[in-house]
Amino acid sequence: RDKPVQLRLQISDGIAPIVSDRARLRQVLNNLIGNAVKFTEEGNITVAVDVDPETSRPARVRVSDTGIGIPDDRLGAIFDAFEQAESTTSRKYGGTGLGLPISRALCELLGYSLTVRSRVQAGTEFTIDMMPAEREDQTEAGTTLSPPEERERAPGERLVLIVDDESDSRILLTHYIEEFGCRAIATHSAAGALKLARELKPDLITLDLMMPGLNGWDMLSSLKADPELADIPIVIISVVAHESRATLAGALDVLQKPIDRTELHTILRRNVGSKCARILVVDDSADARRLLEHLLGDTASELRTASNGQEALAVLREFEPDLVLLDLLMPIMDGLTFLEVFRSTPRFRNVPVVVISAKDLSGDERDRVDRHAAAVVRKGKALESDLRRVLGTVLAP
Repeated sequence: RDKPVQLRLQISDGIAPIVSDRARLRQVLNNLIGNAVKFTEEGNITVAVDVDPETSRPARVRVSDTGIGIPDDRLGAIFDAFEQAESTTSRKYGGTGLGLPISRALCELLGYSLTVRSRVQAGTEFTIDMMPAEREDQTEAGTTLSPPEERERAPGERLVLIVDDESDSRILLTHYIEEFGCRAIATHSAAGALKLARELKPDLITLDLMMPGLNGWDMLSSLKADPELADIPIVIISVVAHESRATLAGALDVLQKPIDRTELHTILRRNVGSKCARILVVDDSADARRLLEHLLGDTASELRTASNGQEALAVLREFEPDLVLLDLLMPIMDGLTFLEVFRSTPRFRNVPVVVISAKDLSGDERDRVDRHAAAVVRKGKALESDLRRVLGTVLAP
């Protein structure tokens, strides 16, 4: 309002709806538009939605401006944590440099991609591609499957079968399930899902109710009537989940759409166990990292490590942990600074952090740790027993 800048919208009529995460998509758009406002002194900011001509669904959202632009040699760095286009940018415009890394991470979580193009003093355009290429071939039945030889179950692998006729729901559920550490296979056909369930023997099935042909109620009855499949846990995920609860005998849990990631992860942890935990270890000591890897053993389905807080933030751009084990005394970015940045990122607010340190904490440090960490384990002879006790609590169903 205090600058000669116009906000323009280019949105067609009759756009078909999609299933997505409203809060996270809104966060990305607010971030991109806010950046455009910040870096544009005069001219226009345009938000445009490109529609897929075949389905009328949004294909891309573009946020463009006539602002200061980004030099070519800095374009690759703007998605790195704490990076901005120039060293003078932060001094003049403010900001931490975390908005774009968070926005890209949220887009990837939703199954989208976020790209940028820019010219100095001519403007910048960010594009959210909402229809990235399919990762695997689609069968005629609409099931996202890898070739048969790649569908073998790895030892200890937890498999979730997704049954939903909405492609957007399948994409979002697949991302949420895979970020938890389980493998996901998705199909839009209830009839095809029965065949897959017999072939793959999944550890859990998520089931939509409102589907054409064989609907969710019919499939639930068929699963419970089949001796081979009757014991597989079934989670109903539907827009009519709550009002249909009384008609869902045999369902283990009921989850209302739009899907809440935290609720889904709670259900997964309760029913497929903590072996699906994805863990990030942040410690500057290579020996400590190796020891923690050994102690975690079969607790982690996937484990990543970092030697300081800044390196950990880089890992988090493409890794969604269920638990973080964090040292405090580290170079470049210490544990307390990392912890506060971690908690300021919306998608990590509920991820438990266990501080593992030999440091004697001051009163202020203890207050900061208590605000953001689930537990503190002291390095020493009792580390193994203390860590197992704490993990049993923070990763409990």
